[in-house]
Amino acid sequence: MNADSFFILSQFRAASYACDILRQCYKTDPAKFALAQYWFENMTPDSLGNDLCLPVAACTAVNILSGKKAIGDAEGSFRVGDFFKIMLPFHGLPSVGQPAPYDRGWWVINQDGNVYHHAVVAFVSACGLFAYPVKNFSSIAEPFQWCADSDLVFAASLDNKFIALTNPKYISAVPGRHVVDILPEENGRFSVTESCQFLSTGEIPKIFSFSAPELDKYLDYVQPRPTQGIIFSKNQLSIPPEHVLPIYIPDMVQYSLSALRLFRDQHETKNP
Repeated sequence: MNADSFFILSQFRAASYACDILRQCYKTDPAKFALAQYWFENMTPDSLGNDLCLPVAACTAVNILSGKKAIGDAEGSFRVGDFFKIMLPFHGLPSVGQPAPYDRGWWVINQDGNVYHHAVVAFVSACGLFAYPVKNFSSIAEPFQWCADSDLVFAASLDNKFIALTNPKYISAVPGRHVVDILPEENGRFSVTESCQFLSTGEIPKIFSFSAPELDKYLDYVQPRPTQGIIFSKNQLSIPPEHVLPIYIPDMVQYSLSALRLFRDQHETKNP
């Protein structure tokens, strides 16, 4: 399976429209997002561009697995920002009897504006694909070894230091994690799509190639936490139980999103 550069989305190109959508949602019901008030009120397209890696990686994976640019970033009838238009109405949905972090409600974003894995899984599953949150892998190669399926994309959380590897001019002292899409190994190398690329107008995103050891260095996070990621696939997969990251998606969310695939089939950006 190959990734077409046309399918790769940019966090920064997506940020302006996404910022508009987020502001509209916050203005409609600020009380719902009270714990993220500071983030919302200080958000700009430039600052938001740094916070979009997970939803952009998920939307890029949808494009790759669909074999078409179903979702755009700055252009298109359906864009990354529409992820928030669809998912934020569910933010704060009561989830009685659920363990932490769901005991306070079903959140789409945290107080710093970071998107939760369960919200991405709900969205991508409604797009007609399978999504499996995973944890505790010691190498990027492991998830591909669990799944004898060439039609998958692995959105892996790497240390923020990885960004400087693909963007030599990028300087950030902020510790954290950054999500990239990784495709199945070919000839000992993994193709990596990077949404954090600083592109000029009309410039095509690059696809990078790394070996597993080169990528595994970035599983050693500055802020020590278990490794995690999401496997996206066209097919149902069997993940080793010890590597399954448990999530919760309310029935109301799944039911309400059940028609989303039909909606998205009518909102595609065409490859020129």
